[in-house]
Amino acid sequence: MMKKNMSTPLEVVLPQKAARLQPPRGGLPLMGSNQLLTIGSVAYDSIQTPFGKINKTLGGSASYFSLAALFFTRPSLIAVVGEDFKKADITLFKKQKIDISGLQKAKGKTFHWAGK
Repeated sequence: MMKKNMSTPLEVVLPQKAARLQPPRGGLPLMGSNQLLTIGSVAYDSIQTPFGKINKTLGGSASYFSLAALFFTRPSLIAVVGEDFKKADITLFKKQKIDISGLQKAKGKTFHWAGK
């Protein structure tokens, strides 16, 4: 049983070391050959707002995360999509140099989220 108000080692170590960690002058460089593994959802989103509506646009947390990670490194993507996943979306990942060797197509449809 855990005691109340017990600090984890992470809480104890990080504040002490964080004061010594400073980003390099001129900002963070690209990480070169380092890679970041992204595991999550690659989906289609349909969104309706008072300003407009879009149906089945590329969505999913792994998609957004991988595209954002391009500012720092070359991400590798692991996810499962359905047979209906568009070639244009695969091309987008490839064009952005996201490693999609872990993107697997499975029988059925790609996850689809809709919201108003």
